[in-house]
Amino acid sequence: MKRKVAFFKIALMLGVSVLLYSFSNVSYKANTLKGTHIEIYPIDQPFIDYQSVNNLLIQNPDDLSSIRIDAIDLVKLEQKLIKHQMIKKASVYLTIDGNLSAKIHQRKPMARLVTDTAFCYIDAAGKIMPSSDHYSARVPLAYGFNSKNAHQYQFLFKKIYNDEFYRKFITQITLKSHSGIVLETRLDNFAARIGSPEHLAKKLANLKAFYYYLKKNDQLDQYKMVDLRFGKQVIASKN
Repeated sequence: MKRKVAFFKIALMLGVSVLLYSFSNVSYKANTLKGTHIEIYPIDQPFIDYQSVNNLLIQNPDDLSSIRIDAIDLVKLEQKLIKHQMIKKASVYLTIDGNLSAKIHQRKPMARLVTDTAFCYIDAAGKIMPSSDHYSARVPLAYGFNSKNAHQYQFLFKKIYNDEFYRKFITQITLKSHSGIVLETRLDNFAARIGSPEHLAKKLANLKAFYYYLKKNDQLDQYKMVDLRFGKQVIASKN
């Protein structure tokens, strides 16, 4: 008899819990949107601003009281955000207090392409992303590249960006029709000829070693060009 009573109590409690949950869930979905909360990463590189994301989420952000929570399609909103050229990935969710929240991860530019008609970036995935009105990335300028051929040199841009020395030292990457790749640096009138991108890691390592050699011997202002096109040879010309 005691077991039956205990079982009945447990079943009654479960039934009440399910009923209360169902009621609160229906009541919650019938509520209207209270507000929006947006996080954009990285926070120190705002290629897209809060207002732009908010406008993508809500067509009329000034009248949230007319938007029912059960009418919000979170998957559709995420897909809409990801289609934006500045956004790499996004997650959208509703909080228990009725706010629509979004976490935005922006694309990461490796270099800024300078063409006759426009400025744009190439990102870590080798894709083109437009310039932003809100933020300008401190990445090397890239001349001689365009939206059609830049992805072929993605590994070059990425190699330079991912190394702290190269990222700070190299300010411009130029693709020339005859001599290949030329790197301009922060030193006045000092450049490096890379030529083809073959054996790129070795060539860049030679450039770094040569720089530290000149710095150690206080000769940084004595050279204007270092030629790294010929594998093991480092040919330098003085001012």
